[in-house]
Amino acid sequence: MAVVVLFLAVWLSGMTAALAFGGCTERPINDPRTAAYCTTAIHAGVLLDLVQSERAKRSTLFLAHGLLLAPAGNNPAAENDLCRALRDATRAPRITFPDDLQPPDLARIFATMQRQPAKGATMILWLGVVRNLACPSTAPGAQDLCAGPNGQGLMPLAHRQPWALAAP
Repeated sequence: MAVVVLFLAVWLSGMTAALAFGGCTERPINDPRTAAYCTTAIHAGVLLDLVQSERAKRSTLFLAHGLLLAPAGNNPAAENDLCRALRDATRAPRITFPDDLQPPDLARIFATMQRQPAKGATMILWLGVVRNLACPSTAPGAQDLCAGPNGQGLMPLAHRQPWALAAP
């Protein structure tokens, strides 16, 4: 009986997270229900985070949640969500440019951010998160990417990768 209850709890959590995930990532960012879907998907899918491949899939969820929080002025929470999205998508604690830009989950994140206004507060927050994760890297080319205030050296990346950040 205990096994059945455990199975049902895990199954219900996974189904709720999957349904809310679609509502979070497929709705327009200005839809008031999007925030509720994102929050539900994050909390209901906590068990899914135990599996690395699921964390990578859920990285777009954290990106969407971060994009919702940033314009509302909740920068620490938005920064945490954007950072988690990048780390989970790369499946590593740090980003090594340009080597880590190939996973499809990370490509989706950069494609989403390319559609954001280049001079907006969300983009400045995003560049700070990317810079914090990438700039400690000693890989060749990392110093060029990290040059300048607010990670402005990251902008030339847009010219090398079609889905990377758009130049201002």
